[in-house]
Amino acid sequence: MCGSRRSYNGLGTRNLVMILLRLFTCYRDHTATSPESGIHLVFLEEPEAHLHPQMQEAFIQRLTYSVNLFPRIDAQMRATMPGQKGAVEESSTAIDSSPRWNAQFVVTTHSAHVANRGHFSDIRYFRKEEDTVESGSEPGPARTVIKDLSQVTGDERFLRKYLTLTRADLYFADKAILVEGASERIFVPAAEEKLAATRPGETPQHQYVTLMEVGGAHAHRFYPLLKVLGIPALIITDLDPVDNREPKIRKCLVSESGRTSNQSIRAWSPEMADITVAELLQRAETDPPIAGGSMCLAYQVPEEPGGPCGRTFEDAFALANRALFDIPTGDAPAEELEQQARSSVETRRSKVDFALDHVLGDHDWQVPKYIRRGLEWLMAQDGTATKVDVQ
Repeated sequence: MCGSRRSYNGLGTRNLVMILLRLFTCYRDHTATSPESGIHLVFLEEPEAHLHPQMQEAFIQRLTYSVNLFPRIDAQMRATMPGQKGAVEESSTAIDSSPRWNAQFVVTTHSAHVANRGHFSDIRYFRKEEDTVESGSEPGPARTVIKDLSQVTGDERFLRKYLTLTRADLYFADKAILVEGASERIFVPAAEEKLAATRPGETPQHQYVTLMEVGGAHAHRFYPLLKVLGIPALIITDLDPVDNREPKIRKCLVSESGRTSNQSIRAWSPEMADITVAELLQRAETDPPIAGGSMCLAYQVPEEPGGPCGRTFEDAFALANRALFDIPTGDAPAEELEQQARSSVETRRSKVDFALDHVLGDHDWQVPKYIRRGLEWLMAQDGTATKVDVQ
């Protein structure tokens, strides 16, 4: 074998070294020509090219370190240059007193690994938007809308940590689906594929839909961010009815009425903070689905008016596919059918196994009504608005 070890480095590593050297050159050029105080703007276009995802995160996290690091490196290099022996003894003092590089970095990226590391106050979200036109008409001129994510209210620490830990690509999606748990995360893509097969041409293949598992207790924390981003978002959650008439709150069947304990539903709007399950079902029937702005809320509803209703995804799936679970299809009381559905899924294995058994199984199944209506709403949303860049 021949050649230096530098030749073993991949293209990403060599590009990263080139970026760092170019930044150092920018620093030296700036200090040599601009002794007066001021901000030095440095633009980096998609530095993630050819970089491993972990390297992308490390680079963007350490980029701002260069404002203190480069002056120290520069002072060390100058102190050890030939003819600078008299300055070596004073080098430590010079290094410690090196002025900070007053640089501001503007980074454009298509990488979720880079974008998720940024604070909301540092992010400007560029969104391409087009006006809705009638079928067969020529599209109008597109425009770029810049969203300032510092306007996002709520728990930024939770949102940033979630986006980072889960490697979520919410910033670069055309649409989003937020689900409660692992079973929905497995089932919803299969349901979406099943519905799309019955509606050829209605779902543009170029649209990217991101699926995020956020839990029923946390989906509402994403509402402020989703409203600012403006992308169509479907929140699929559970009714979670509880009986709070007794001192100790207990879970109950939907037919027992009660109120919902689900924070994603309660935080949807002020009038839903203390809404009853009966009122939720009535609202879903009279104005399906529950949508507001660019977001839609989907929770369990009866497969037919006045029929039984599941309190969780597993219950709803069983009631939508009674023959698979040996649940009678006659006119039995709703409470009795709901209890049979609950019993039939409780004896199964884990929720993940439950979803896998039916998604990967050979038998045919029907999509529960609440998921079907939510996905139909999402498919009908305008998909011409796409994201261009995040800065």
